[in-house]
Amino acid sequence: MMGKYTIYNTALAKKQKEVICMFAIIGLLLHIIGTYTLSITAGEIQTLYKGYNNLPCVLYTFGVFISLNDIAKKIENIKWLKKVIEAMGKYTFAVYLMHWFVLRLLERMPVISTKVIIYRLFMPYAVYAVIMLVTWCLRRVPIISKIVP
Repeated sequence: MMGKYTIYNTALAKKQKEVICMFAIIGLLLHIIGTYTLSITAGEIQTLYKGYNNLPCVLYTFGVFISLNDIAKKIENIKWLKKVIEAMGKYTFAVYLMHWFVLRLLERMPVISTKVIIYRLFMPYAVYAVIMLVTWCLRRVPIISKIVP
């Protein structure tokens, strides 16, 4: 019987990882180029290749997971980087819970265009940092610290 963490617990050969990465690149290109091409033609965002439940996303998600799993093994040997990631890891649940609200707040600001590539590339880091700061502050308030993740 296959467990919940089959991909995580299965040791993959180099060739298997290469095939998964190849499909990940195909999925990512299909997502980007397919969505762009269909959207330009239709004049609006098309979601045939875009979305968390669509095949391209599933393909490149496996590739990202396999790559990060390999990178994590190498990071364990770099002490300062491991400390930074562990410090950020304490905030992942808070980020998961609050990122939607922060993004919606940013979308309402007239000076920020969500369609600009710089927003798409760098805003996740800014959102993570803002939520870390907010959560850190909330965890310092005695009563609120009991309910803040």
